[in-house]
Amino acid sequence: MLEVNEIFGPTIQGEGKRVGNPSVFVRFGKCNMQCSGFEVEYETPSGIKKYSCDSYYASDSAFKDSWDSYESSKPLIEKINLILPKYKVDIVITGGEPLLYWNDVEFQKFLHFYISHDYEITIETNASINIELTHEWQKKILFSMSVKLS
Repeated sequence: MLEVNEIFGPTIQGEGKRVGNPSVFVRFGKCNMQCSGFEVEYETPSGIKKYSCDSYYASDSAFKDSWDSYESSKPLIEKINLILPKYKVDIVITGGEPLLYWNDVEFQKFLHFYISHDYEITIETNASINIELTHEWQKKILFSMSVKLS
């Protein structure tokens, strides 16, 4: 099951190696860190005050009811394709922590679809999850690592 918090763009990538490139962002839900040290105060839907990173709505499962769930990559790809412009843009996969989905077959189908259609893919990650690149096409993905010590 792929859980997606939001899809937006095209907009301009504001950080990392591909800064300045037109991009569509896919923000996955779930995170394996809490990052309370970032001190972004927020309130959960049930009224609990917490501290976390600036994308708490994608990392805290208290917001899960606002996420879209996809059992298959196909409807996710269809939804993204609705906002893709006529010109080529990058696809930025962010979160939460998108690498929590790395071993999901549907996540791999999703990535492979865009790689096979010559899109530049960046996965923004906290770099805490060890993954294996088992397919040659996976080596075309740019991993933007922002190491966290939650």
